Amino acid sequence: MAEIVSFSYSSLAKEVQGKLTWVASEMRKQCESHVKTGLEIGRLLTEARKLLDNETTFGDWIAAECAFGKTSAYNYLAAYEHFGSCSTVERIELSAMYALAKNEQAKKRALKLAGKGQTITQSLAKELCREALEAAPRSERVPRSAAVVVEAEEEQPNVSQEPITVEGTIVAGEDEVRTDAKVT
Repeated sequence: MAEIVSFSYSSLAKEVQGKLTWVASEMRKQCESHVKTGLEIGRLLTEARKLLDNETTFGDWIAAECAFGKTSAYNYLAAYEHFGSCSTVERIELSAMYALAKNEQAKKRALKLAGKGQTITQSLAKELCREALEAAPRSERVPRSAAVVVEAEEEQPNVSQEPITVEGTIVAGEDEVRTDAKVT
């Protein structure tokens, strides 16, 4: 587990100590502002999503109106959904929220650590997710590759009611999921 790191200013000239302390303080403020901005974007996207008919329309709206792509939009949404009301949000990096939103056990551990004053970085979040995955019983783990079969369940206008089968391999890496699946 990553440790809380401190920096010793004692070997530096007083003037340098003061300037560096100020720089560190300003950077922390900007990071906190960055997190708040990301969560606010997530809140706004949640509002827009509720106003639109379906995910396709929402995706089209994102493509037309947002200065970021769908992946970023869904990361903002997940961060807001999982951390929007978190009291220790200033201790969790936005990129860490994206990773933790995918793993409830890791999220719980991160919130406990944040509550004790530890900053949750992206690397710590990934470590917590890895540990949670390793601790999960084998029956609850999602395999790195798996065959997938999906069937259409709801009636939709202008859509064939024949079952849709998706066959292929899903490969889940640290930051992405790839598939060579084919729809039949």
